Amino acid sequence: MRPGTFMDNRFAWLHAVRGDGVIRVPEGDPASALVHVRDIAEVAATVLTGDGHAGKTYPITGGEALTTRRQVEILGDALGRRLTYVEEPEAASRARMLGYGWPASAVDGIFELKRQSAGKEEIVFGTVRELLGRAPLTFADWAREHAATFA
Repeated sequence: MRPGTFMDNRFAWLHAVRGDGVIRVPEGDPASALVHVRDIAEVAATVLTGDGHAGKTYPITGGEALTTRRQVEILGDALGRRLTYVEEPEAASRARMLGYGWPASAVDGIFELKRQSAGKEEIVFGTVRELLGRAPLTFADWAREHAATFA
């Protein structure tokens, strides 16, 4: 199983949402087909308990690729308030992350992963529908489920 970017990664926005409501992200707004962890778990259960999966590879994504700006809008809708999306230069993002106390190696890794994944995270695979017989959970589903955590 090869899951894509987890919707749960958006918990990184928790303090910004609870604070000034401004989500600051490094410049560039590529779309990403975020996947819900429950979809990953259900695919895992299906693959591990069913026949015919040996030697197969399953890329797992959500059902649509969303820009970060759109994700911020969807989360704001779930919270019933406006959140602000702000792109900042890489140097400013890097300084902000280091200011949070993140190790430089972790910050560098984030930017390297961003470069390596450019153009790949927007690919939507039909694995969830094919194996589970239903559409993947959406980012709006995730946002509604976790609205109380962000409030």
